[in-house]
Amino acid sequence: MSSMIKNKTILSLVVVAILAGCSSPAKLGQAFDKMKFKNETEVLEVHADSIAISIKGKIPPKTFSKKAIVKMQPIIKYGDQEKELEPFYLQGEKVKDKKGKVIKYAKGGSFTKTYKVEYLPEYKKAKLGIDYQIKVASDYDELSQCVNGKRDSSTDGTITTSLSVKPTDDVYMYKGSEYPTIQGGTENVTTTTTQPDMTTSKSGVQKMVFYYVINEGKLRDTAFRGPAAMMLTNILKDKNAKITNVTFKSYASPDGEMNKNAELCRQRAASSYTFVRGAFKKSGIKKIYDKDFIQTPDKNEDWNGLKNLVSNSNISGKSELMGIINSSMSLDDKEKALRSHSSWETLKNDYLPLLRRTEVTITGSSNFMVDEKKAPEPKKVRTVDEIKTAAQANMDDLGQNEMLVLAANTDDWKEKERIYKTYTEKYPSDWTGKNNLAAVMIKNDNVSGAMATLEKLHSDYPNNDTVTSNLGVARRLSKKYTEAKGMYSDAKSHGVNENNNLGIVMIKLGDYEGATKSFEASRCDYNTALAFTLKGDYDEAIKRIDCIKNMTADDYYLKAIAGARKQDKTLMSTALTRAVQMDGTIRDRAKADLEFRKMWKSPEFNAAVK
Repeated sequence: MSSMIKNKTILSLVVVAILAGCSSPAKLGQAFDKMKFKNETEVLEVHADSIAISIKGKIPPKTFSKKAIVKMQPIIKYGDQEKELEPFYLQGEKVKDKKGKVIKYAKGGSFTKTYKVEYLPEYKKAKLGIDYQIKVASDYDELSQCVNGKRDSSTDGTITTSLSVKPTDDVYMYKGSEYPTIQGGTENVTTTTTQPDMTTSKSGVQKMVFYYVINEGKLRDTAFRGPAAMMLTNILKDKNAKITNVTFKSYASPDGEMNKNAELCRQRAASSYTFVRGAFKKSGIKKIYDKDFIQTPDKNEDWNGLKNLVSNSNISGKSELMGIINSSMSLDDKEKALRSHSSWETLKNDYLPLLRRTEVTITGSSNFMVDEKKAPEPKKVRTVDEIKTAAQANMDDLGQNEMLVLAANTDDWKEKERIYKTYTEKYPSDWTGKNNLAAVMIKNDNVSGAMATLEKLHSDYPNNDTVTSNLGVARRLSKKYTEAKGMYSDAKSHGVNENNNLGIVMIKLGDYEGATKSFEASRCDYNTALAFTLKGDYDEAIKRIDCIKNMTADDYYLKAIAGARKQDKTLMSTALTRAVQMDGTIRDRAKADLEFRKMWKSPEFNAAVK
């Protein structure tokens, strides 16, 4: 259970037992009937899809009979239904059968019993109560010796704000020869990773960057469809291009053993070289006249790269980190000092992955020749409209890339799914189609179908970070939050931007501090504002709501909740009024939402929901 839950979300029933000395169950029962119930929080509240409950009690000295046994039975009551929680026992010091907490007669004692109960929608208006059964231990057991009783708490209902997470998870797809796109909600945002995968200069020098996973020297599956590979393909399609030199410079991040990193650099240069040479061969390049056409100078740990990244960042402890990097210490001592720094986790997760790379620099001139006989004839590239027209006549007439482009430019998600199904049937060995099909299934609420497809893909392509990330989304939506977090963390360590996905799953895990740290500082959306609200930082939550473009009724409703929690009636009323104007169903929702319980009778609340 997270510290957040321990500190803020436990409903505690503090049982103060006013017990007189008892020699019979009846007298002890009369004493238990006088128990006082006090709730440390007024209502139950859902966190991590669960309700946390803590029942505490204190028994004064010389009140609990040495032979008494009390069975405590907590019960969640909802409608005409009841859910019994695991019972617990209190007993006197002379009871032989030790099955519960011993309360000594002379000193008294205290007890605590905690529960974490999976939330069900039926608990929205639940009450919490305790039944108890008392008897005195003896050599024989008679029903007449038992006394039963029950007490209800003042708890009435459950706050469920944490369940309002929006399904804006980032799902990665490929759309033809274009870069990967993120399908988040209804928006399509062009992206690759946060890494600078390519640069171009006017001097005839073009550079692309292939990234590697820690301790790996081979390229992963996603690199073959990434932006650097796409750039290389486009360069080689140009028959007028003149290339004089290709240089490979491979680096390792400055962590780990020096000799091992040197070997990783050699492996990375070799794997990039193999890939680029293969691309050259496919393009029809037959003869290279310059013997120095390809160069692979040795490189190693990139301390200069780390220096540049840190110096241009706003990382916590920046001056201390720069002092370590620029110091005269040995490289091993520098690494130890960095590992001991409070920002090491940030360095490890967000900076060092950018240094594990091979930079491929292509210099342009006229010293290479394309074999016209072997070079493939360029195909006429059809426009999107031409592709759509051809698909209406006969989809089988479309090429592989054209089918991906068609799906990417189709707004109807059911139609997207149909296109990708056709694609996977036509190109069963291409993981891209299956990945995209699973992503569309997620959008179409077919999570089980997406899960089955992605699990098989992940088994076949364990090093494919796109598949890993999408499988994490499917698991998140299947309430497998810990597994989803692991998938996201794995994909992030390999260069995928998982800030949003990790933030969402941390909300579901009840880790609101972690969620607010994961979401990007400039991100303005419902889930980010929700994380700050649940964390208790209401001013920041309101700030993240106010910068949302095209605010919805739900956005205003969340702002009203933040206002209510701040006890700011004006803010609450203004935001709630706007929410009701945009969606009339919110009126009744607010009247039953315990977030507004302290304002239900206020003029401001009633004016907002009139």
